[in-house]
Amino acid sequence: MAALHLASFVNGAAIAVDGAISPPETAASSPRTEPALALRSPYVQALPNRTINEPSKPLLSRHDVWTGLEMKANNALPYVPIMQKCEVIEHGDRWLMRNIVVNNVPLQERVTFEPEQRVIFERVAGSEPGRIENIIGEDPQAI
Repeated sequence: MAALHLASFVNGAAIAVDGAISPPETAASSPRTEPALALRSPYVQALPNRTINEPSKPLLSRHDVWTGLEMKANNALPYVPIMQKCEVIEHGDRWLMRNIVVNNVPLQERVTFEPEQRVIFERVAGSEPGRIENIIGEDPQAI
């Protein structure tokens, strides 16, 4: 099996920090154990790039990682320490709209799903514009 990577891009810039990701079932039981990376704005945080399927970690499939990203999109509170609110207000085919509060700043995001490939979080209302992409990639040379 190829090594999986979870890459995060904020406003088009890659976040280059390595680390491990917990399987979805442990992430839900021990939230916020993964470090968040503060970026240029006090309102924007994202998970750093993550190497998945390290030898010392549980083996995760692309589907496992995708399930974790879906969980984060529907309720980011366990994953984003500076978020005080995350309420899905509308669902569509491969997208959702949510109201969030980050560092006491109300925002609205449209979340777009490209199944088992990428999730895009795009701010559509509020005082802090931005776009975050989480992309699942593979390294066929590893593992």
